[in-house]
Parts: sequence; structure tokens; C-alpha cells
Amino acid sequence: MWVDKGLDVAEYLRMVYSAVMEILTSPSVLENSCSIVVFGSAARPEDFVLGVSDVDVLVLTKDPPKRRWYEFTVFNSTVNVTVFTINEFKRLIKLGDPLVFMLKYSVILRDKCSKTILRAKPKITKHTKYVLRRSVFAALGLALENYYILGNYRRAASHLYHSVRHLARYKALPKGELPVSDREVYGCSRQQLKNLYLTLSNARRREIGRGELRNLISRVVKLVARELNLKATSLNSLENEIKEDTYIINAGESNSYIVFRVERYEDGRRKIIEIKDEEVREVNNVFF
Repeated sequence: MWVDKGLDVAEYLRMVYSAVMEILTSPSVLENSCSIVVFGSAARPEDFVLGVSDVDVLVLTKDPPKRRWYEFTVFNSTVNVTVFTINEFKRLIKLGDPLVFMLKYSVILRDKCSKTILRAKPKITKHTKYVLRRSVFAALGLALENYYILGNYRRAASHLYHSVRHLARYKALPKGELPVSDREVYGCSRQQLKNLYLTLSNARRREIGRGELRNLISRVVKLVARELNLKATSLNSLENEIKEDTYIINAGESNSYIVFRVERYEDGRRKIIEIKDEEVREVNNVFF
């Protein structure tokens, strides 16, 4: 749908909220939901980037839903909807899942039974640390896929931004903090992380060239390695294994290294290659 480019972000998001509510309360989707809540950058207009940021939505139900996840497009934004029962969400609170922390900033579109639950204050746990650390690499892998396979440089820059944001949140946990907004993340970070985070925050708001983006990817890999006390596998080693039929790239950690895995078709079969430093080997799973 066409959207007036003169709209400011807050006005655009109000239109998105209305459209999301209409879609999710239709009889064919989630008419019996208890709560519909927008969270993430779509609940923080100062952090939302038109044409890049997704709209994240949490739906709570009393009974087990028919579907757990929906994705659709509203205007210029991809909407990602995650569905939990109220009891499942209570367990997430107890676990200290990062999702619950994100609700510090939220826009409640519907609330029939769970406002108290949505305003819960979770505690930082081992689960919190585990999820955030894995999220650093998940976002890095998405950045690599968008750069090397899809050629979507602005989206790649956005995923790099998310990777460093997860890293900053993870590093803040020992202080008993989990910063949510850009301002909070920037304020709690040390200088080198802070500088790169600001660079990436600006890069995702404009068009970016291939060379500049590759340099940013390299800087993020080195920063993640340094902050997590890991050894970095070079992009050159990864690039040597990216062939024409490569269709998945993932990043993870193994034996104190940042490791890459690529999945491709080769000699008529599916092949998964792991790259760790200069060591290359075939493995069974592209995921870590």
C-alpha cells in the first residue's frame, strides 16, 4: 500500500497499530485473543526506521492457539506476531526471557485480562544470558546472509546493528541491567562498543555501499570476539567457501572461536561447511 513519505514516524506507527488491530481481531485470525501488544522499536518511535524496522507484536490467549506465529505486511513494514497462552507467558517471566524485558516499552492495543502480567518485572537469569548471547550470533548470521547472498545491504546493516545491540545488552547484565532503547544501550556501553553502535544506528538509516558494509561486518566480528573473549575467523576464510549455490550462512561460537557455517548444493547434494579460523570441515547441521 502506498504511504505518504511526508508522514512522521509517530503518525505512521499509529496507522500501523490500527491496521494490525484490524487484521488480528478478524474472525479468521485471532478474534479470541486476550491481549495484543506492540513492542520493540515499533513501540519506540525514536528508534523505529521506516522501511527497515519490523513491527513486533505479542498476542496472549487463554487457550492454546491454532498458530504460534504470523507474518504479514502492513504499509511498508513487515509485522511479526508471536502467540503465547497466558500461562506460557508467566513461565517466560519466571525464566527471565529477554522478550519480557522488551515490554518495558510497549503499546497495548487490546487488553482483556493480562495488564498486570504485561507489566511484570522479570529478573536476570542464566536463561536471559543464554538467549542474549545466542542472539548476538543469530543477528550476525542474518547480516552475512543479506550481504553475501541477498545483496540487501541496508538490511544487512540493520542486522549488524541488532547484533551489537544484543552484545551491549549481554555485557550490561552483570551490572543488573538490561537496556532496551537505543538511548539506554548507548548510555551503558563502553566507548568502543558505543562508537560502533552509533555508526551502525546511522548506517541503517541510509543507503550503504558494499565496501563500507564489508568493513562494518569485519569491525563487528572483531568487536564480538574481543567482548566475548573469542578468537575471530576472518571474512576472507568465509568468502573462500561461499560458492554460487550457497543459500544459508550462519554464525556461532565453538571452542573459543567465532565460527561460520554455510549450506550449499555441490555435486548434486546438500553440503554444510564449517569455517573456523583456517580450518574447513563438513558438518551435519547448519545451525549451532
